[in-house]
Amino acid sequence: MSNRARLPIVLLHGMAGFDQIGPLDYFYGVKSRLASDGHQVFVTEVDPFQRIEVRAAQLAPQLRASWRAPARAVHLIAHSRGAWTRAIWSPPGLWRSASPLFTSISARTAARGWRTWRWASLPGRQRACWRSWPTSSAAARTWEGQAYQLTEEYATSVFNPHHPR
Repeated sequence: MSNRARLPIVLLHGMAGFDQIGPLDYFYGVKSRLASDGHQVFVTEVDPFQRIEVRAAQLAPQLRASWRAPARAVHLIAHSRGAWTRAIWSPPGLWRSASPLFTSISARTAARGWRTWRWASLPGRQRACWRSWPTSSAAARTWEGQAYQLTEEYATSVFNPHHPR
């Protein structure tokens, strides 16, 4: 096994993600398969329904822990919404501050947003109904913010200009 292959592998879930809930395995056996092949595998735990910036802040200490154990670099594999969170960490300037080397794999579609996600453009009454669904106003603001972050408009006008590829 090459030196590069011995780097820790970090799995980052998407929206509504988790490591394991009872018999349900979010990464469907990937972690156990990689571990059985001799890889050190970490599954991150970030808030599954939070804004990208909050998830990235939660990811930071977990990445630092994984590349210190004992590697100085990681392979970061992000699924779905995790790709957006990962993108905040991929610009060289942010990585340079902690000096790790890494390989990152994620879906390209995440950087474009989803045209089918129309929640943020619902008419007033329907949108108000969705806003009232969470139990607290703080939860409603978080949900609304995350829903907007799924749109093509957010991806192209806000996220991509701040996190160029």
